[in-house]
Amino acid sequence: MIDIDNTLTRLQPTLDSMSEHLELTNITEEEATSFYLAECYEGVTQKEERAFWKSREAENCAIAELAEDRVESIYENYIDEDTEIHIVTARKGHLLDITKDWLKKTGLMYHSLHCVGWQSKLKWIEKNLPQIEAIFEDNPSLFVE
Repeated sequence: MIDIDNTLTRLQPTLDSMSEHLELTNITEEEATSFYLAECYEGVTQKEERAFWKSREAENCAIAELAEDRVESIYENYIDEDTEIHIVTARKGHLLDITKDWLKKTGLMYHSLHCVGWQSKLKWIEKNLPQIEAIFEDNPSLFVE
C-alpha cells in the first residue's frame, strides 16, 4: 500500500498554497516539523488548516509534484514485477477523478486506487485489502494505531 500526499509527492507545492491562502511567509519542506501543517506556522489554528483544505484540496491534488527520488527509491527497492501496488489515500471520494488524472500524467504503475477520506486507513486496509504486506505512508498516526 502506498499513500500519495507527501509520500509519492513533494510537500512544497502544498506549503506554497497554504502560505498564500493564509497570507503567511512561506516555509520550505525542510522547515516543516509536523505532519499537521498548521503546527508548522506560528499562530495557525486547526480550524484555519481545515478551511484551507476545504477550499484548496482539489487544486492541490491537481498540481501535486511527484517526489521523483523518493518514488524511484520505493519502486526500485521494494517493488518487482509480481508486486501489486494499491494506492490508498486520505483524499475524499470526490477527488477520485482528479487523482486518476494525476496518476495517469505521472505514469506511475499501480493496480488499484482508493480515496478513503479521513477514516482510519489501517482499519480500511484490514477490511478491504488484508493481503497488504508493506505500507509506505507519512501519517504517523497510522503507525501509532
